[in-house]
Amino acid sequence: MLVWVLTSSASRSVYVTSIVLAAGFWGQNIGNAFINLGGRWIVEKAFPSARVGFVQDQPGYKTFNNQRKGNPTNAFDWLANVDADVLVLQGALLTRGFPNLWRKSFDALRERRVKVVLLGVSFSTYTRVEVHRVREFLESYPPSVLVARDAPTYERIRDLVSASYLGLDSAFALSHAYAPLPMALSEPYVVLTFDHHPEPRIRGSDDERVSRPEGWWRRAFAGIGGEFDFAGSRWELSTPRLQSFLSARGIGQSYVGAALDFRRLRHQVNGYRIMRCEHRFQPYVKWKAFKRPNSMISDEPFTYCSIYSSSALTITDRVHAAVATLAYGQPTMLMNRSGRSALFARVGAADVQMRPVKVPREHLDSELAQEVEFLGNAI
Repeated sequence: MLVWVLTSSASRSVYVTSIVLAAGFWGQNIGNAFINLGGRWIVEKAFPSARVGFVQDQPGYKTFNNQRKGNPTNAFDWLANVDADVLVLQGALLTRGFPNLWRKSFDALRERRVKVVLLGVSFSTYTRVEVHRVREFLESYPPSVLVARDAPTYERIRDLVSASYLGLDSAFALSHAYAPLPMALSEPYVVLTFDHHPEPRIRGSDDERVSRPEGWWRRAFAGIGGEFDFAGSRWELSTPRLQSFLSARGIGQSYVGAALDFRRLRHQVNGYRIMRCEHRFQPYVKWKAFKRPNSMISDEPFTYCSIYSSSALTITDRVHAAVATLAYGQPTMLMNRSGRSALFARVGAADVQMRPVKVPREHLDSELAQEVEFLGNAI
């Protein structure tokens, strides 16, 4: 069956019968799976009669690979040979390496008149060099549709795409894409997801207060708030200086910091069990993933969905642990100063780095409905 879709200008119309989303690399970042699943739901809602499927993303996205060198020499270009009307790309893929990873594929797609949709995309570092290289590439290879997931990205490239929209990160549709199984736990729990930065030590209302010198929090956390009230209790967070320093230097250095972290951290606080998740399954490092009680790691997203959907509070350094928690209507706090956190302002959660926040489900549903409507009329 064919889908009748009007362009954003309503001046012409096209048939869309098949759509492919670039996907994968779930093991090195399970947040990719949240994006893929949510994006598929959005596309299927926008084009309910089209055939929608996945194909492996560019192999150059592998962890520790220098993306600016492009894809491996002998890699077969699946994406250049997609037999579909539309190819959908998602996530923080607008990087300095984006042109080298995609130029050959875009040449082939353009020759076969396959439309490219950038859905829920953003820059990665938002540096002047990154923005310049992405703009230069998109001027030569303009996509058919742009849905940016944050305002800084939207404002920097909206002029290059005739159909553009300030939308959401696709993972905000996760609760629609997958209904998680409940867990038979007898006590409420909070989730700590820290696989790049060190897990914070948490002191609760009943713990002895620790006197800190003036400016301690600013030095330790670089400006992210460390004390807050939640569910009638006081929560105080602190992280070790050495591990924070090493984590700021890169992924490899963060593993060194984890190996030197000998703290004994608690498994319960303020009446909540502490559950621990890690989003990076590959490379699999057993001693790091299961260093403390109640730990969980997987290369599939569905168990994470079950955990986040029932979390009383998720505290994390992972943007998409926070997004998934909000998508299921639960509160979260993000301890990460990445520019990619700009996507939270779009859903009214700009304070997520300062305190636990929660987004009403009806607000997310309304925003998703508007994005679906735009997308369905944009091609």
